[in-house]
Parts: sequence; structure tokens; C-alpha cells
Amino acid sequence: ICESFDKTFINDNLIIPGKILEKPIAISNEKIVYGALTRGGATTPTIIFWTTGSVIKFSNSGELTDPKKGYSIKFNVQVITNEISILSNKCVVNYNGVFYWVGRGVFYTYSGVVDTLKNTMNQQFFHENINYRRAKEVFAIKYPTKNEIWWFYPSKMAKLNTCDNAII
Repeated sequence: ICESFDKTFINDNLIIPGKILEKPIAISNEKIVYGALTRGGATTPTIIFWTTGSVIKFSNSGELTDPKKGYSIKFNVQVITNEISILSNKCVVNYNGVFYWVGRGVFYTYSGVVDTLKNTMNQQFFHENINYRRAKEVFAIKYPTKNEIWWFYPSKMAKLNTCDNAII
């Protein structure tokens, strides 16, 4: 998602050096699992990062640090929450401006605030049947025409390299 940036990983931490930043910025001490551009309004560009245990917003402060250069932009790093989990880098879906993903024992949403998705019957089935040793294989697909998100996952009985079950 963030391929347009020159980026460097040091000990699994994202460091974004470059032309628009005054100096490299460390986003987190945790491993970054996923990143996505989001609407930021006046703070565009805004990127949301999911680490192994947190959601972090990286946004333009709107301030130029050197107006003569015209490209050194000050960025803010804000930890939205440090109380989440995420199963894989393929399980996050942006649907109508809201991000949805699967964590350990819970499904989450983010629309400016992180919340849990209310659907205990489906979640219970999912978490009782997933093979957590293969959780990194979980992936999501959105079906806008049906207003659905599908998460495919390996069940406890799945053959190697297959996601044999799905939850909607």
C-alpha cells in the first residue's frame, strides 16, 4: 500500500526517509503488519499503520519546515490504540471508509476510533474453527454489490496451503 514511499525497515520498524521529510521518522518499536492510505482532509497524506499490537496514524501536520524548499513537511505520529491484535497483513479491508480486520478472539473496525465488530455468533464460530498456527494465511475480500466482506481462513482440518472456510 505504501509502495510510493522510499522506505527502510530497521529491526522490523518502518523508517520513512526522503524528500518530503525533514528527517527519518520511526513509526513504532513494534513490527508493522499493514499500512493503508486513508482520507485525511486537511492532513492528507494520512497513513494508518497496524503493528502487532497497535493502530498508528501518520498524518501531515500542514506545516512546512522550510518554505524555501517547499517540500519538507512536518508529520504527526499518533497512537490510536495499543490494545489490538491482527492475524495477517491480508485480513484488513477498507469498505466505505471504514477498515475491518480480524484479531485474536475479536473482529475490529476503524473509522477514526477503533471498535469491536458486534456479531458474536459468527465470531465464535470463526475463532473456534480457525487453525491459529496458520493465522497469517487469513485474507479478506469485499463484495460491494452484496454489501459483504468475506474472510477466508484455514480451519483446524484444512490441508496445507488452503483456506477451506470463510466467514461473511
